[in-house]
Amino acid sequence: MKNSKQGFPVAIGPAQEPCYISGGITGLESYRGFFTKATNTLKKNEVSKIYNPATKCSKDMNKVFTEVFGKNPSWLEYMIFDVMVLSHCKSIYMLKNWKTSKGARWEHRIMKFKRLFNRNIKIVYEA
Repeated sequence: MKNSKQGFPVAIGPAQEPCYISGGITGLESYRGFFTKATNTLKKNEVSKIYNPATKCSKDMNKVFTEVFGKNPSWLEYMIFDVMVLSHCKSIYMLKNWKTSKGARWEHRIMKFKRLFNRNIKIVYEA
């Protein structure tokens, strides 16, 4: 299946394969809305395993860091965790604002690199 520069409706792979949502978070008050919309779009397209870095996982990471280290994670610590998660995903859904985000550009490059070794890696861009 070809990657899409137009967004959905494009199947990004079997529904059981994890999909990572990537886009700007830092400095944006309304970022959760963008990620929620993307999650809903993916679910409508029968993607069942979705990693949304703007939801519960970040709250859990904050809790663990606070309990263990006495502080919230830094941007780099979030990115290291997210890259670990991304390494297990077969597709990435790029939000419209991804080019303005250093972290999202990093995630995009990682998936392009993975695709050099696995042509089944999908990169889908929000329409």
